[in-house]
Amino acid sequence: MKKTFGVIVLIIILASTCTVYAATEADSVFSWTTATLTTQKKLSFSLRTIQIHNEIRIDSCELQKKVGGTWTYNATLTPPSYVATNKAQYVTTVNYSAHIGSGTYRIMYQANADGYIVTRYSTSRTF
Repeated sequence: MKKTFGVIVLIIILASTCTVYAATEADSVFSWTTATLTTQKKLSFSLRTIQIHNEIRIDSCELQKKVGGTWTYNATLTPPSYVATNKAQYVTTVNYSAHIGSGTYRIMYQANADGYIVTRYSTSRTF
């Protein structure tokens, strides 16, 4: 009984966390925008728009490093060359291992759907 109750509480917590995350990343154009920094120092993008767009792309990427609890500029990165055309989804992965050393990093990026631009941040990771 206690184990079942614990599982139910865990499911409720996870569901509420996912709902909050989706609400902060969604807007009138993008259903979601996520970028995950992997242990291999690659950045995996997954963007979804509410409707089909002529072009979905990443316009810019900035590497940020956490120094003393504050995110600071570290480098300008080349954004992915991939452009999704006549789609509602954008998925690609870029290798940024040459730019990431030791420490805690995240990447600020600008996603663009037919000129509608949003600024978002990847997950952070410590190397």
